[in-house]
Amino acid sequence: MTKPDLQIEDLQKAIARLDEVLKLEKTDIVRDSAIHRFELVSCLVWAYTYKDEVAEMVYADLPVALENFKKLLEKISVPLK
Repeated sequence: MTKPDLQIEDLQKAIARLDEVLKLEKTDIVRDSAIHRFELVSCLVWAYTYKDEVAEMVYADLPVALENFKKLLEKISVPLK
């Protein structure tokens, strides 16, 4: 198998696992597993579709994303005791 074939196979498996976990009754463990599987699918898609022009667009949007993460952190932060 070639590297692209292996990447597609890995992506197919990851998507199938995400689909599988999303069909389960929601519990904390199922939720966390689904989020982890979503992250894995995102990473595999990025690795498979990576192109310099896409990377430049993502990089250009990172300052906005960072500000949004900071705002989210302010909203969810609980003062330490």
